Parts: sequence; structure tokens; C-alpha cells
Amino acid sequence: MLNDVGEDLDGVIVSTPHSTHYHIGSLIYRYQDEQQSPRNDVHKPIHILMEKPMTTEIGHALKLCDLVQKHDRSNFWINHSANFRAQALLAKQNMPKIGTLLHVSSSFASPVMWVFEEPKNTGWNVPTGTMQGNGFAWGQQSHLLAWIYFVCGVDDLKPLKVFCNMNHTPKTGADISHSACISCVNNVVFNLSGTALLPGSEYAHVRIGKQVRIQIYGSKGAILYEGDDEFPDSGKLEYRAADGSTEVLHDSFQFENATTEGCGPESVANFVQMCCSGSNGGTKKGGGAEQTKSTIAQMLGLD
Repeated sequence: MLNDVGEDLDGVIVSTPHSTHYHIGSLIYRYQDEQQSPRNDVHKPIHILMEKPMTTEIGHALKLCDLVQKHDRSNFWINHSANFRAQALLAKQNMPKIGTLLHVSSSFASPVMWVFEEPKNTGWNVPTGTMQGNGFAWGQQSHLLAWIYFVCGVDDLKPLKVFCNMNHTPKTGADISHSACISCVNNVVFNLSGTALLPGSEYAHVRIGKQVRIQIYGSKGAILYEGDDEFPDSGKLEYRAADGSTEVLHDSFQFENATTEGCGPESVANFVQMCCSGSNGGTKKGGGAEQTKSTIAQMLGLD
């Protein structure tokens, strides 16, 4: 396909099953290498917007990050739509107010049992390669983790010990609920839980939104953010100081964006705009390949 249409491509959105992401991404970069020759020393870069999770194997993630850094004219973004919301940026900008990070408490409930109990959804439910299981943790909890690591950074959330338990649906074997207590560097305690058991569906006639709760505590205050993803007025983003005073950073709750209108959510709309602008990418990496690789390496203790 790349040989047929590659010269006309500005960008590629990779929304295939999780386990295929690395293979497709590496093929796109290999194609760009093949176009680079003494006779064609300035070729048009192909930008990539890849669905989460970026890969299902840590080794593949590190290799893909190396490819991203090598091709510095090609943008590489991961489609964590919640990270493109105004609330995510505001939370990140206000993190210094809380002082030293000490504790993160978070939960994510999604109405997606219809996904994980369907045997035909093998990409969501059946592990491939070296995957340690498949299900809600891979397909949904990555949204919450991405937001927390974007806002808090990686320096204080490098895991040292992880205690976790989960349960599974007997219909497919996919995990559907989990709870973890993560001991991190600098004595930070990180609690993470999630479930697919929220009744309903966000695609039904009566739409059911995801229930999200994020509380980030420090030595001088806390950042609090929770609500129903279907109703913006169900919550807000706020900073609470040590003296109990509260500052509303954003007066509505908007986590993910599942709109199918126009160019889609902010992540896709920005990606399309960047592709159409003819940008050669430069150092823009949608969060940064270098940062992504650093996060993976630190979580594995490889740095």
C-alpha cells in the first residue's frame, strides 16, 4: 500500500489491533528510509498518530521510540485524547503549587463489558506475543495512566514495587477489574484501580459516560479532578491549598473526547491540521519520543 500511495501521504492514523501497532509503525519508518537516497535526499515525512497502547511488548516500545528519534522530521503522536484537553494542560501547569508529590489516588470505570465478553474481539481479549494477558488494563486503563504521567511527569512515579489483583470474565478470559498499590521512588504511593463493570454503554441510545477520579496530593496542597465523562457539569478541576482554600482551575469535567463530528477529538483535529499545514515535524513529537522512551526505561529500571 505504501508503495502505491506513499508519495501522496501526509500522515497515517494507526487504529488497528494493539499487537499490530509496532509492525505497522516500523513499516512506515522503513518506507521512509527507502525513499531517502542520493537522488531523493529531501523526501516528504509521513506523520503518525498511533492509538493506545503504543505497543503490547516493552521491547517493541523501546525500538519504536528509537525509530521516532531517528526520523526527527516525522511527528509521532499517541492518541490519548484526554491529554489534549485544556484540563490536562492546566493540571500540569499547576503541579508546582502542590509542592513535593507524595500520593496519587485514581480510579477509572468504563461501560465496556460488551467489548470484553465478546469472543470475536480477539484483539482486545486474547494476549499475543509476550503480553501478560489482555483486557481492560491494556485497552482502557492506559487512558488514565497516560493522563497521570503527563500531568505528574515520570521522575516521582518510577515504580519500585507493585501489588495488584484483578479478576476476569469467564467468557473470554479478559481482565475486567483490577486494583494496584504502587510504591514509587521518593516515597510516593500511587493507588490505581479500574473496571469495565460500569453498566450500560457510551454508544447506546442513553449514553453512559466513564466515571473518572484523580487526586494528586503534595506537601503544600492537592489537585482534584473527577466526574462523569458524559456530563461536563458533573465535576471540575481544582487546586486545594494546605490551608483548605480552593482555586477552581477549570469549571467543567472533560476527560476523553469521543466525538465523531468534524475532524474528531482535539488529538485527531490537531494531527490533521499539522499534516495539512505541510509541517516537516521538527522537534514536535506529541509528548516527545525522548520523554516516552525515558518513561519506559525508568519504569523498567533501565535508565
